[in-house]
Amino acid sequence: MSGEFDKYEVSDTMSVTTCCTCGVVFGLPNHLNHALRRNGRAFYCPNGHELHYTDGMNLEEWVEHGRRLATELRQHKLGVNQARFQRDQLEAKVVELEALHSELRAVARAARSQSVGSTAVTPTCCGLIMVTNLGGSLHCQRNCMKSQPSSGPQ
Repeated sequence: MSGEFDKYEVSDTMSVTTCCTCGVVFGLPNHLNHALRRNGRAFYCPNGHELHYTDGMNLEEWVEHGRRLATELRQHKLGVNQARFQRDQLEAKVVELEALHSELRAVARAARSQSVGSTAVTPTCCGLIMVTNLGGSLHCQRNCMKSQPSSGPQ
């Protein structure tokens, strides 16, 4: 034996690549790198992370793929904006309904505190339910309906 290590001379060009998991930079012989890009088979970085090249799309295909993804993203953003608009409309409706509910509770409290005569529950033109004295007149608190004689017995 000539020495502890035999010397070999290799003449090949290397391609430098980076592991997408750990970031280590390493080299592959050009012929192996080209074969892996064509067939998409797995290979490993020096730290053991499995890597592979994508399906071999050319630049034009990647550009078109990027355009499709951008279009999808715009459509999703539009859908999100529409959903937000609908949510805002629903929240405004909830506020309106809560205000109406408060008005109804106030009317009910007023009716309970009325001590003279019988009371009647009557819908008004604006949808509010008013409680009035049967001998009196129907008055809409929102002033959207003029006073009308109540339909109850006198």
